[in-house]
Amino acid sequence: MLPFSHFDFVIIVACYMLWAVWSLSEYLVLCVFPGFQVDAVVYLVDAYDKERFAESKKELDALLSDESLANVPFLILGNKIDIPYAASEDELRYHLGLTNFTTGKGKVNLVDSNVRPLEVFMCSIVRKMGYGDGFKWMSQYIN
Repeated sequence: MLPFSHFDFVIIVACYMLWAVWSLSEYLVLCVFPGFQVDAVVYLVDAYDKERFAESKKELDALLSDESLANVPFLILGNKIDIPYAASEDELRYHLGLTNFTTGKGKVNLVDSNVRPLEVFMCSIVRKMGYGDGFKWMSQYIN
């Protein structure tokens, strides 16, 4: 049995050690299991629930400051853009404290830079849009 509770399902990306759990609160919470190497983090934020941005920023900051994740790429997905009045990408970046801290959406060579790949992509899981671009971006940083 896996060591977590109160979660909907586990996402395990084949060929990569990406372990994440989607909680009922709409955030992907990283579960690091002893002995496993984490190759990437996907952090999902409800872009419509603006009242919880401060809580999301706090959780994200804790992950970003974790020494064991210092060189791990972070993909931030702003979900629910299909709902009117959901936050824009710029608004989400601002509230998460990521303005001027992301590395770029194209193919950015960070090999010898000591910079952690980090980017925000807006998406709608329901409409099946946006997250594919994010996973494609993230895949260039996973060996």
